[in-house]
Amino acid sequence: MTPKKLSTVAAGAAIIFVGTLISRLLGLVRENLLVNVFDDRLITDAYRTAFLVPDTMYYLLSGGALSAAFIPVFARYLAKNQREEADKIASTVMNLVILAVLIGVVFIFIFAPEVVRVVGHGYEPGSEKFNLTVMLSREMCAMLFFTVLSGLLTGMLNSHHHFIMPVVAWNTYNLGVIFGMAVLSKIPVPAQLPSFLHWHGETFGIHGAALGVVLGAFTLVAFQLPAIFKFGFRYRPTIDLSHEGVRQVVGLFVPVMIGFSLAQVNLLAVPQIASSTLPDGAVTDISNAIRLVLLPLGLFAVAISQAAFPKLSQQLVLGELKEFKEMLSRSMKAIVLLAIPSTIGLFVLAEPITALLYSGKGNPLIDIQATAFALAMFSWGILGISLLQIINRAFYSMHSVFPPVAVQVVMVLANIGLGIWLIRMPELSYGGVAIAFSVTITLAMVVLAEWLRRRLQGFGGKSVATVLVKASIAALVMGFIIYGLSIPLAPTGITAGRELVRFVPTLPFHWPAPDLLDRSAGAIDISRIKLAIQIAISGGVGFLAYLGVLKVLHVEEINYILDRVRAKFTRRRAATTVEETAE
Repeated sequence: MTPKKLSTVAAGAAIIFVGTLISRLLGLVRENLLVNVFDDRLITDAYRTAFLVPDTMYYLLSGGALSAAFIPVFARYLAKNQREEADKIASTVMNLVILAVLIGVVFIFIFAPEVVRVVGHGYEPGSEKFNLTVMLSREMCAMLFFTVLSGLLTGMLNSHHHFIMPVVAWNTYNLGVIFGMAVLSKIPVPAQLPSFLHWHGETFGIHGAALGVVLGAFTLVAFQLPAIFKFGFRYRPTIDLSHEGVRQVVGLFVPVMIGFSLAQVNLLAVPQIASSTLPDGAVTDISNAIRLVLLPLGLFAVAISQAAFPKLSQQLVLGELKEFKEMLSRSMKAIVLLAIPSTIGLFVLAEPITALLYSGKGNPLIDIQATAFALAMFSWGILGISLLQIINRAFYSMHSVFPPVAVQVVMVLANIGLGIWLIRMPELSYGGVAIAFSVTITLAMVVLAEWLRRRLQGFGGKSVATVLVKASIAALVMGFIIYGLSIPLAPTGITAGRELVRFVPTLPFHWPAPDLLDRSAGAIDISRIKLAIQIAISGGVGFLAYLGVLKVLHVEEINYILDRVRAKFTRRRAATTVEETAE
């Protein structure tokens, strides 16, 4: 594979990484605002469940599915310089998407009570929580129009190897939601407006947050649409179902949509639906834990996979099978090297990280401990779900959709069955759904990786396995170093019940699951600066040790990264010396 091709993917991954990092940080601000501005767990649970309705529809109609079905076809026409045909395909797909999303919005609005009975089946129909969830579902369903259309625009831009505007757009989305929670929720409600808007008293409250979601979703299209026109896209108000490219996209979309929606259901829907049967706060705590798992997933796994996907598709079109296998192997090894330390880091530092991000007057100690408990269980699924990002896209590049869909159908069914069994154990409770997810997602990844190996007659799987073993050894060293350093650095906090608390590592594991009904301690007052110092020092030293062990174990990818860093540093020093000499 040429350095130019590698640099194109690396640059794309770097852009997505930086943009996703900012997006995830803004997302954590958003989640922190939610639990502290709206300190009633009935309200936050209703918001989480209501948001799940249009969010799931987004993944059904678009999400990664539309891009995964669209990019291989669109990229092939671009690779053959058939611009006009590519625009015809994009226009038809766009018009089909608009029609589908309008139907989806109408469906949610009309049948919101029936939908809530499914996603919040633990909520009693007619109760305050149930009614609020229905209202919020209807208010936020408008976001669908913008999020689904943005999925197509992102796929088009990525096919042109343009990644900046999509990540900018997703950051403006988060800013819109934050604006809704921090500003719109505090605006007084005029007396003449319907009574249901007065849920939070004299202000819009949680309805302001819902409006912020719609506002943020609007920016997704507002920023990406002008960008795609700059690449020469010419929109046509037509639906040409007879076009070969359109038929290929449609043929790929349905099974790919099923595959992506199953992944969404497995990570978000199943845990939240299962936890809706538990006491107030369970849905919010599980959701907060999932958000933390999504942080490393989005930062590297999605970034690497999304950047490599258009190139993988083009390599197959051009018959470059050897380069395809090489890029796949490199991508998998890069994901492994980042997923393994993320797992250990989140497991060991689950409580300090949760306390840093979610502590506040609106979040009792028990919810912080419950989120950390679930996070520790979820962390063991990071490797599985991360590798699935690139494995699934490798199948989609080959227009092979049956393996991912078949395996993920079994995965979801197994997750539901195992989760129902484990959640009934008092020692596990909500942690049971996290364990079920980690087990099933890992098994699904192993099965699909072997399926892909046989399909390609090898892709460097032995080298990936070698990196996996070496990374695991290095991560264990990292974990013990983090554990040893973080205990003396742990700050002391005090709860509203005057109880002293120190957030120490989750090793040895805290057992059993904290009881959500025990809210006697109340919120905790603890220095976030000291928590940040605890996490930064222990985590930073631990990660340096991880890199050092990988260096000792002669992991080629680490040497490559370190050499690149040294080369850039050397060039900068040389440039500085030249400038100083010239002066």
